[in-house]
Amino acid sequence: MPQPAACRLLALLVALWLPAWPALAQLPLPGPQPDASSQAPAALTGRVFNALTLVGIPLARVRVEPLGASVSTDVDGTFSLAVPPGSYEVLIEQEADLPAPPLGYALRTRLPRVRVDEAATHLEVFLTPLFSAELTAPPEPLTLIPARATLRLGEEQTFRANGGSGLYLWRVSSGSLDVDRGAVARYTAPASAGSHAVILSDSAGNVTTAQVQVTNTLFITPLRATLRQGEEKAFTAIGGIPPYSWASSAGDILAASGASVTYTAPRQSGSHTLTVTDAASSQAEATVETILPLSITPASAAVELEGSAEFAVAGGVAPFSVRATAGTVSGPTEEGTITFAAPNLVGNQSLIVTDSAGNNVSALISVSRGRIRVSPASAAVEPGEALRLSALGGSAPYRWGAEAGSLSAALAEEEEPIIYIAPILAGLFNVTVTDSAGSEALISINVAQPLAVTPQSATLGLAEEHLFLASGGSGTYTWSASEGDLSSTQGSEIRYTAPASRSISSLILTDSAGNSAVATITTSQGLRITPATVALGPSQESTFSLAGGVPPYILQTEAGQLSASTVEENQLFTHSAAVFPGRYKLRATDREGTRAEAEVEVVPPTLTLAPSETRLRAGDTLTLAVTTSGRGNVDLYVGLLLPSGQLLSLAAENQFHEAGEVRPLRSNEEISGEQTLRAFSLAVPALPEELRGDYRVVALLTAPGRDPLRLANHLAVATLTLTLD
Repeated sequence: MPQPAACRLLALLVALWLPAWPALAQLPLPGPQPDASSQAPAALTGRVFNALTLVGIPLARVRVEPLGASVSTDVDGTFSLAVPPGSYEVLIEQEADLPAPPLGYALRTRLPRVRVDEAATHLEVFLTPLFSAELTAPPEPLTLIPARATLRLGEEQTFRANGGSGLYLWRVSSGSLDVDRGAVARYTAPASAGSHAVILSDSAGNVTTAQVQVTNTLFITPLRATLRQGEEKAFTAIGGIPPYSWASSAGDILAASGASVTYTAPRQSGSHTLTVTDAASSQAEATVETILPLSITPASAAVELEGSAEFAVAGGVAPFSVRATAGTVSGPTEEGTITFAAPNLVGNQSLIVTDSAGNNVSALISVSRGRIRVSPASAAVEPGEALRLSALGGSAPYRWGAEAGSLSAALAEEEEPIIYIAPILAGLFNVTVTDSAGSEALISINVAQPLAVTPQSATLGLAEEHLFLASGGSGTYTWSASEGDLSSTQGSEIRYTAPASRSISSLILTDSAGNSAVATITTSQGLRITPATVALGPSQESTFSLAGGVPPYILQTEAGQLSASTVEENQLFTHSAAVFPGRYKLRATDREGTRAEAEVEVVPPTLTLAPSETRLRAGDTLTLAVTTSGRGNVDLYVGLLLPSGQLLSLAAENQFHEAGEVRPLRSNEEISGEQTLRAFSLAVPALPEELRGDYRVVALLTAPGRDPLRLANHLAVATLTLTLD
């Protein structure tokens, strides 16, 4: 290689006197070209220089013809290529994506007849750069923007090259680069935290470095979200050390572990916290603001021309925008009040509220000439009676409708009469008038009830009292009886005392219009069931007896089972209560048709679970007690639902059946009052990750022998959640 001073002098002479001089190369002597296909590869090495600065030129393409083999020069201009020994032409040219002159080099040089020997052949090529007047000033220093950056794992950062000379070459100590047009590169941080470097070189050999600090801080994205009640949102944990576990102060998490979860906002509004914990117990939080769904009250309103109405907006995400299809609006105020001023236009208009999240809600406003006025506003008629009705105001024509009874027409103009025929059925009914704008008015029609005595018949014991009520009819009520005594002869209710001997008597009610109603009273020796009321547990038995009336007696029950269907006076019989809670009747009928009743109330048992604690770690002792109360015989089941979904039913204290078996812990267990038994007392072992999480304990009571998998058979259920960390 020539000495630097000699090379510089030679290059200067060439630049002054031979501007079209293509290249100066140290070439080996030409010789005969051997058969390349039969020769072992030889090494062709070299370096391409800037003829003025003697600095290597990077990214120049060196091509060997006719082989077509090529290689690009390195950052210092060097290259190496394996070719068979022989004589070739060497073409050195500019890369297609490099800047064109005058910023680059005149890289189109052909070196004919290069002899490559079996030993390594080395070439040195000097190329003259093309300059313009604007480039004679010294270049700016080579810099990287930014010079420093702090990134999270896998995060991207754009770096930009500035200054320097000629082409740029990018390198990184760790991570990856995507270079865009030479001067811009997108850097992706590696998957490990630490200090890394982005290194930039130019064609003049200048080097600069940007320092990148990659952190592994745990955080949640997004850090904050505003959701409507019940709305879902995906959250992702970034950084930290997997695996992750998730928890929330309110709301539901679809997946309790993993980098991403789906969170469902709770039904109550307010600020809630979503927490993620990594394997190193580091924690990060995100805040969720739950808002009520956007609503407007009332949903519809009727106003007169140029009248006004107020609406209240609630929920949604402030601020709100309000508009109306016609008329003017103001608000909402800080209290959420919107005032609508109706236009001078009859018809339906819409009031539309939009919150800042783009949610819409609307109210329908009926604008009319005034409210509908009906005549009469209310009326009292007898069954089948005819009544004349009319309406005015609002927006005619009117549509008429009747809750009961019939109308002479369905449509009518202002003050046009409508004939209403009351129904035969007594009661309070509405006739509805709706104008063309949708406004409504109601006429209340009271159809008088027929005169009646309640009850219409009764069976009483000797000298027994009973309350009777009057209803319907009109005016003042008057009472009389064929036998027995009355507490009063007038009023809407009286107390009747049966005679002291067996008889059938009549209680007569008369109103001011002369209408009458009669109740029939049968007086007997007083058939009685003893006891008259009883409270039992499911399937529990009780003994009854009958007295009075005329035996034998026929027995009936609305539920449960009887030991006999017919008994004699004072003969005992047994009743087994129904399985499910509720009230029902036992009935006895004597030979003359006299009846007596007793009431049975089936009281359900209760069931509670009492754990020593609900959140446990390895080494903690879990004790669970089951308390039952009530009366009767039951089957008791206690089950444990694992995070995997498997169900284990408890066979005895600390013992479980095979997975999936559902068998009772106690069968046909008689309970009387309150009693407690211990289900299990276990020391929590160190659990692998897949066995940690929420365990669901379920206890239930059924009637003996009933299928526990049917909800209809459950007498009492208690559940709790145990969390094993």
